[in-house]
Amino acid sequence: ISVIPLINKYNHLIVLRTFSKAYALAGIRVGYAISCEELIDLINTVKVPYNLNMFSQLVATWAIEHKEVFKENARKIIAERKILYEGLKSLGFKTYPSEANFIWVELPDRYFDLLIQRKIYIRKMVIEDRNYYRISIGTPEENEILLTALKEMKA
Repeated sequence: ISVIPLINKYNHLIVLRTFSKAYALAGIRVGYAISCEELIDLINTVKVPYNLNMFSQLVATWAIEHKEVFKENARKIIAERKILYEGLKSLGFKTYPSEANFIWVELPDRYFDLLIQRKIYIRKMVIEDRNYYRISIGTPEENEILLTALKEMKA
C-alpha cells in the first residue's frame, strides 16, 4: 500500500522513505522524498548542497541495483520470525504477533539479567509494571541460542 500515486493530486503531500529499515542500512543515513515537482523544487532551495557523502551514495546505489539480495534477506527474517515466535510461545511466554524484524514478549524480570550474563541482549520496556522485551530477529543460530537459554532458565 502506498500513497505515492496521490502526489500529483495533493500538492502538499510528501512521501518519505528510508533505507534504514527495508534495506537494513541505518548506518548510511540515506532516504528520499517523493512529491510533486513544485514541492521538490521548493525543498531543493533550502537543502544543503552535498548533503550525502560518497560512501553512502555508493552503498545506496548498490542496494537499489541489488534488490534481490534484500528481498532474500527479508524472506529469511520472516521465516526466522515465525520460528522464534513459535519457540517463545512453546516455552509458555506471552508473545505478540509481529510483522517487523523483532518480536515483543513478556518475560519475568529475572530472565533479562540471566540473558545478560550469557551475553544475550534484548531491549527492555516496562509498561504499567509489566516487563516487555523487544527481541530482534537474529540468524537461525542466534535464535536457537536464545531459545535454548530461555528453556534452560525455565527448567
